[in-house]
Amino acid sequence: MPEIIELNQKGHIPSWSKTIALVESDKLPFVSMAPKRARPSQVTHNWQMKHYKTISHSGWRDNTDVQNFTGNPRVEVTGVVQKFLDAPAVSDFAEEATVAGASRGEMAEQVADSFVAIKRAQERRFLSVYDCLRDNQADQGNETRGAFSWASPTAQTLYPVPDGYRPPAAQQYSGALNAFSERTHFLPAMRSSYKQRKGQSDLTGFLGIDLKAKFTDFGRYDDQTGTQVPIRFFQQDGDSREYVNVIDRLVLDTGVVKLVPSSHLYCNKTGDPQETDYTHRSGVFLDMDAVGIAFTRGVAYKPLENKGGGPRGIVDCIAMLQVDNPLPIVSVVSNSDN
Repeated sequence: MPEIIELNQKGHIPSWSKTIALVESDKLPFVSMAPKRARPSQVTHNWQMKHYKTISHSGWRDNTDVQNFTGNPRVEVTGVVQKFLDAPAVSDFAEEATVAGASRGEMAEQVADSFVAIKRAQERRFLSVYDCLRDNQADQGNETRGAFSWASPTAQTLYPVPDGYRPPAAQQYSGALNAFSERTHFLPAMRSSYKQRKGQSDLTGFLGIDLKAKFTDFGRYDDQTGTQVPIRFFQQDGDSREYVNVIDRLVLDTGVVKLVPSSHLYCNKTGDPQETDYTHRSGVFLDMDAVGIAFTRGVAYKPLENKGGGPRGIVDCIAMLQVDNPLPIVSVVSNSDN
């Protein structure tokens, strides 16, 4: 018999790396950054908004009694909580199989993925354009209002934001991305937001990556009528050998604006992918002190009965996006480059 060589050797045990490669990012900036609010005790959750009242600054005449009295009314706002759910399951044999890279077992791997899926669904809903909806016991569940719906200058259909508390039309840009201008659109929108707040405040912009790149261009070009002039300068430490081309923070007359890229803006409810033509071109600028996520029930895993076919369970939560007062919100809604 000839000697054994690897090429015709039998009984090889397959070699598998313990790596399971995942190219998609699990970074969810809005869900991570948004403050967590008090627990809603009902499906509809209510809060109040008001303005400071304006009174005359004329002088009061001596020896004059008060004839007219004033008050400062409030308005009520209603939000809706929503259930987010995923139901992982594996077969009995699949759970007992040894899988490279899944040392905890197949079901544990699937449950961990479900936690990420739930949080991504939250990010996409909270940064969506969808309005709130109520369960109709037929084909519709409860749904919470997304940030782009809160940003709407026009009244929503269900539980609309009262007049005088919706962002003015000047705070929403809805044209082509390439036409979006710092001088003509962004800065005037920020000044409008300042006028609603009657002062400076910090805003955080959650931006699609193509819109984010437009702000980086603002740092290199100065808008002029009908053209862009590269008059701004760029400084770099020659010893670093790095080319830095990014703007993440704007200090303006109206306040500080932080720019955060997100891949989960303005998405469809269903489908794969759920991204739309708006996803990477749009953005919403929020006062993070005036928004929050209110959890009726936090994200948790609940195992269900194994009836012999294998382990199964539910990962779910009940939560809503609460916007205390949408008046200062600035938004960019764009679905095309040109």
